[in-house]
Amino acid sequence: MDDENNILEDKIRNMILHYKEICEKEPNNYKSMVEFGIFYTQLGRHEEAVEIFKKALLINSNDYSIWRLIGISYTKIRSYYNAIIHLEHAYELENNDYISLNWLGNCYVNVGRYEEAVNVLNKSFMIAPKEYLNWRTLGIALYHLNRLDEALESFERAIELNKYDYESINWIGVLYKDNGNYQKAIEYFSKVLEIENNNYMLYFNIGVCYFLSDNFSDALNFFNKALEINDSDYMLYHYIGALFYKSKDYINAIDHLNKAISINDKYASSYHFLGLAYYFAGLYDNAVYILEECIKLDDSDKEVYASLSEVYRAVGDIDKSILAFDKAK
Repeated sequence: MDDENNILEDKIRNMILHYKEICEKEPNNYKSMVEFGIFYTQLGRHEEAVEIFKKALLINSNDYSIWRLIGISYTKIRSYYNAIIHLEHAYELENNDYISLNWLGNCYVNVGRYEEAVNVLNKSFMIAPKEYLNWRTLGIALYHLNRLDEALESFERAIELNKYDYESINWIGVLYKDNGNYQKAIEYFSKVLEIENNNYMLYFNIGVCYFLSDNFSDALNFFNKALEINDSDYMLYHYIGALFYKSKDYINAIDHLNKAISINDKYASSYHFLGLAYYFAGLYDNAVYILEECIKLDDSDKEVYASLSEVYRAVGDIDKSILAFDKAK
C-alpha cells in the first residue's frame, strides 16, 4: 500500500511540474493554465486552483467558463460571496450557462438569499429541467421561505429524477416532522438510515419524532444510538432529559439536563425542564435557583412563571408565589 501511495504521489508531483513548465514556457497560454487549475480541483486543492484560474483570467477575461471554474472552486472552500461574484459574471457572459446558475442557486441558499436562489434556479429549469440537484436546491430555498407545499413538490420531483437522492428524501422527512406528521417523517428518515447508518441527525430526528409521539421507549433507543455517534450536542441531552422527566425518572432527567446546560447555558427550555425535575424530586431550593436563571434568559414564557409560582409556594414564599402567578396570567 505504501508503494502504491508513493507511486501516486510521484505521478501527481510530475504532473504539477509538467504544467508549471508549460506555463513558464508559454505565459500567454491560458488554456494550459485552465487545465492546470482543473488538475488542482481534481486533487481537491481548490485554493491553488483559484490562483491558477485567476492568472488565466488576466489573459482572457471573456471566457465565461473560467469565471465559472473560479466560482465553483470558491464554493468548494465555502467562500460563497466570492463564488457569487464570479458565477454571476459567468452567467452575464453566457446566458445559456445553466451550470453556473445551478452553483449560483446553491451559493444563494448558503448565504440565506433564498428569493434570489428561487429566481436563478427557475431560469436554470428553462434550460435544463431534468437536473435533480436543482430541484433539491430549490426545495431547500422554498423550505426556508416557508413555502412548504412547493418545497415538498420540489423534493419529490428530485426523487422522481433520481430515486437515490437520499438528501431530498431526508428533507421530505424534515417537512413531515415540522408539520407534525411524525409517523410519515420516521418513514422517510428510516429510508435514508438504511444507507447512512452512521448519520447522527437521522437517529436524532427519529428520536425526536418518537418523543413528540409520546413513544418514549423507542425515542430513548434512537437517542442512545445518536449519543454513540455524537456526545457533544446539547439538544440531544436536552431531549433525553425531557424524556426522563416525562417518564418521571427525575434523577436521570436532572443528570442529562445539567449536561445540556453545561454545553449550552443559553437554552432556556433546558432550565425549565431541569427546574421542574428538581421540584418533583423534592429539591426545592435547586428548583428555585434554576427557574430564576431560566427567567433571566427568557422572561416571556408564562409557563415558567407558573412553575416558579408553584416552587415558591413549596418553599413557603407566598408573596413571591403570588407575584409569579400574576406574571403568568
